[in-house]
Amino acid sequence: MQYWTFPCPRCGSRFKIAAQHLGRNARCPQPDCRTRIELTRENSLEANPQSGASRHKPPRLSPRTDRPTPDKRRPTESPRHRPTTASSRRGKKKASQRRRRTSIVMPFAAIILGLLVTAVSTAMWWNTSEAEIPQHDAAVSILAQGENGLPTNGNGDEPTLVGAAINAVADDTVGGPIELAATGKESALQALADRQAAQTEQVPLQPIPNIDFAQQIGEFTKTYCIDCHGPDAQEGGLELHNFDSVESMRERRKTWKHLSQLVTISAMPPVDLPQPSEEERQRFVQTVELALNYVDCSQVPDPGRETIRRLNRNEYNNTIRDLVGLDLNLAKDFPTDDVGEGFDNIGDVLSLSPILFEKYIEAAERVTDEAILDEMANSPHHERWQGEDLEGSGAANLQGKETWAMASKGSVKAKFKNYVEDHYELRVEAEAQQAGPDLARLEITLDGQPVGHVDIEGERQTKEYHVPLPLVPAGEHHLEVAFVNDYYNPKSDDPKLKGDRNAYLTKVEIAGTQPVPFDRLPESHRNIIFCRPDETSSPQDCARRIMSRFASRAFRRPVRNDEVERLVELVTMTMAEGESFEKGIQHAVQATLVSPHFLFRVEIDRHPDDPSLARKIDDYELASRLSYFLWSSMPDDELFSLAEKNQLHYQTVLESQIKRMLRDKKADALVENFGGQWLNLRNLDEIFPSKKVFEGFNQLLRSDMRKETETFFAYVMREDLPLSTLLEGEFTFLNKRLAEHYGLPHDNLNNDKFEKVSLTEQPRRGVLTHASILMLTSNPNRTAPVKRGKWILENILGEEPPPPPPGVPELEEKGKGKKKLSLREKLAAHRADPGCASCHNQLDPLGFGLENFNAIGQWREKDGEHPVDGSGVLPTGETFNGPIELISILSGRKEPFRELMAEKMLTYALGRGLEVYDQCAIQEITNHLNKNDDRFSALVTAIVNSDPFQKRRGEGEQK
Repeated sequence: MQYWTFPCPRCGSRFKIAAQHLGRNARCPQPDCRTRIELTRENSLEANPQSGASRHKPPRLSPRTDRPTPDKRRPTESPRHRPTTASSRRGKKKASQRRRRTSIVMPFAAIILGLLVTAVSTAMWWNTSEAEIPQHDAAVSILAQGENGLPTNGNGDEPTLVGAAINAVADDTVGGPIELAATGKESALQALADRQAAQTEQVPLQPIPNIDFAQQIGEFTKTYCIDCHGPDAQEGGLELHNFDSVESMRERRKTWKHLSQLVTISAMPPVDLPQPSEEERQRFVQTVELALNYVDCSQVPDPGRETIRRLNRNEYNNTIRDLVGLDLNLAKDFPTDDVGEGFDNIGDVLSLSPILFEKYIEAAERVTDEAILDEMANSPHHERWQGEDLEGSGAANLQGKETWAMASKGSVKAKFKNYVEDHYELRVEAEAQQAGPDLARLEITLDGQPVGHVDIEGERQTKEYHVPLPLVPAGEHHLEVAFVNDYYNPKSDDPKLKGDRNAYLTKVEIAGTQPVPFDRLPESHRNIIFCRPDETSSPQDCARRIMSRFASRAFRRPVRNDEVERLVELVTMTMAEGESFEKGIQHAVQATLVSPHFLFRVEIDRHPDDPSLARKIDDYELASRLSYFLWSSMPDDELFSLAEKNQLHYQTVLESQIKRMLRDKKADALVENFGGQWLNLRNLDEIFPSKKVFEGFNQLLRSDMRKETETFFAYVMREDLPLSTLLEGEFTFLNKRLAEHYGLPHDNLNNDKFEKVSLTEQPRRGVLTHASILMLTSNPNRTAPVKRGKWILENILGEEPPPPPPGVPELEEKGKGKKKLSLREKLAAHRADPGCASCHNQLDPLGFGLENFNAIGQWREKDGEHPVDGSGVLPTGETFNGPIELISILSGRKEPFRELMAEKMLTYALGRGLEVYDQCAIQEITNHLNKNDDRFSALVTAIVNSDPFQKRRGEGEQK
């Protein structure tokens, strides 16, 4: 089909129409404009019509070819009379069932995806020059309109936009131009917009530090670096001769940061070349650090800008749980989220692929199937299973798509849930291959008890058999249909006795007699559909109330009138096709759940492209940032209520909410998603200790190891202990199995529950001696002091070791005289190489302090035939002997650990990597920690109160 694009001569908005409607009139889709427009060729933007997507938008992607097109039913052909599958009602869903079912959202998945890609990059701003999506009332003049005043499917002569009415509904809820609803009084959105404007401030350009590049940096590189990294040679791909200013250094910050690290540890210049004095080396490193990181914190701070963030898999699951009240774990079928800056909630790496969007469509359908009942809400319970809907057992095999062949003792099973006690009739569609004196028999059992049977008549003649069931109580039930009288006698001389008896089943169906009262419907259904049409309330009025509430919670902000009207239009369209009110709400909820305002954490700016203007986020945005930070989920009713009253940003209110949220069970998400990624616990499943060396290790122990660390972290969080407890805590949480693994007393423990255990008399302290961390930092067959040292350096001290130089030799296995070396001796020989010593002098001693723990976290005194030496000397000259003394030294370095925790948690909270200008916020956070005994809540509170968390600015860098 061909389309023409037209501009509004008054407001400049643009929209498309099908070519067949040229010559007619329409009104501008903008509700505050509504200018009449003649749809003539001369008024269009094209000399030639466009085929497919507009040139102003990315091309729409085609849906997968294996997805069926929707049924083209006449309004009189209501699918209400067609039985639905069990899995379309409750419980386990099959992909084949979802493909067979008709959804009003599915035909427009490609359209929505194309618009969504546009929305997240260009269209989610207050000011926009293009508006292809009509407002609800504009649909009357631009969308095809039927005799009953409802948009038609485009088969008539009336004008229609791409995708018909659903396009208008879905497109705008998916993130079309953002406008304030035109109401007689100031709306909630208008109030938010006014507060935005009032709280906007100018962000000054940060000054460049006063550094003489030629003298303070260029002289050093010319003397010690250019020969190998200049115009004539670029070893390692590094060239330094093109840098001539601090500005040029900042453009390649990572290069200079890496160079500074190498110079700091004396890895550069190479040892066989002239070396700078220690004073020259320190002066150069300090100057580079100043050039790269100078920020004037006395100026108005630059809060930075968050990339619009898609909900990651954990956030999606949790949000669906809190939105509809069902824990469905739908994201388990989504593609894995990418990780950036150590976390999987970083906006820059959370891409959206066509496959993922297709999964969103399927997930939205599954949510509505599980949360909202359709026919059962208005008529007796009726479910049907066939083909893959059923679970085969024994000698039951699925032939083709629908028929189960049962030989020997085969059966098929199904699950269903009913909400009211009822008498059911079971209907079985089956045929048989007869043999022997008896008819093939199917026995029916309900919840393990026989309730009837079917004797299949005839030879391969499909019939439907009805079996009355006893009174079935409300609840979940298991139904089984089994072939019970197999017969096989191929050698009999009697033709009546010769042969093979088998049963073939194509359908199982149950039909109740009692409609389900509203108060017996699932809570998820009642929470969404709290209003039903009656003599006092029209379907549109009820739908408007329902979708206004649901969409506001789903979008995590007040919804506009036009957004709600589009969703109401979906309900109206669905009912016009003969479907129920509940089915219409299902479709409207699906459209809501594929909107970028749900899938993305949208924060809308008046000045999205001006990095010099910053504003305070509004209370709804603050509620969303806070809830996804601490709960990885949407705000709850209390946060929404405070945001609606514009009270959340008050300091006392905010701090009270932080304490409440940290005590809530949902704060386990902070433990799993922040703590689990900071400590690398998610990688634990990828570690496989050698079965030959560690015969006692199993998957239960692996799970216990993770549980110990997560429970310990959660205790520090909920008891609001000092952060140093994570390093030096003299207690842990163990069950019997893990305590036995550690060699600790376990008589009073069991395997089902983790109990707090004192470590006062034990050589263990904090997370560094947890088996989870020790196993993560080991090789499959032995410990790895270098890995353990690197882990401590990165995750405790906040220092990033430089990558190993090329050509690193393997550890020597034997010394002089062919004596087998201990691991410590092997590393000593390795450090004798000057090219290796600079890094290993930092890493090895840290790892040596944990050598008394083997690769799966057990205490040991010997490593094979060699005694374990847990002593070491740090580059600072500090000495220790064993893990307790090492941990004492590390926990004494409070400032580096404060900075590390501030940087890690701020990165996680913002969903972006930290920039130079964030140093001011880090400094304020660490100062707050220092004044508040390093309490866990002090860290969270300081982050929430920081400028990067409470403010945002336009995109780009200031020039």
